Amino acid sequence: MKKLLMLLAVVALTFTFVTASTNSDDPAVGVWLSVADDGVTPTGYWKLYVAENGTLFGEMIYAIEEALDETLSLCDESYRDYPVEGNVSEMPLLGTTLMYNLNFKKEGEWIRGNIIDPDDGKIYYVRVKVEGDKMTMRGSIDKAGWLGRSQTWRRTTMERAIESRDNLETKAQAATMHDM
Repeated sequence: MKKLLMLLAVVALTFTFVTASTNSDDPAVGVWLSVADDGVTPTGYWKLYVAENGTLFGEMIYAIEEALDETLSLCDESYRDYPVEGNVSEMPLLGTTLMYNLNFKKEGEWIRGNIIDPDDGKIYYVRVKVEGDKMTMRGSIDKAGWLGRSQTWRRTTMERAIESRDNLETKAQAATMHDM
């Protein structure tokens, strides 16, 4: 009986390792440009990645209309299943995990995760589905996804995100100098 339990544990660990390493190449992994509900206005750049536990996580790496030192002041102190220790409302907007614990369904499709909206601090269930260079991100108040809204994000690169950030910083500095 001990040998059977040990064998099952080894098989489970092997499956977890293989799944996690396979999922790190999933089409959802990478840098994405989030777009407002109007389908046109860019809002920020996100980095999506597979965590050690095999679930998909996402963090905003650059917000188009926000200050670089913006905090999550409208957020609660904590959220259900939130994977990071500390008071969320005191964390920086950029680099903090806002999308987490999405479960792999099939290549390019992740479900049953959570996302925190930094604009109002509300938490939603989230699922993502990648088709080519576009990803549908659906946030909802119900696990099934019936009551919510979708956004279409576009694949981009880290270089493009940095370039966009640098361009906006240069414009902001020029505006500040002009006002002096």
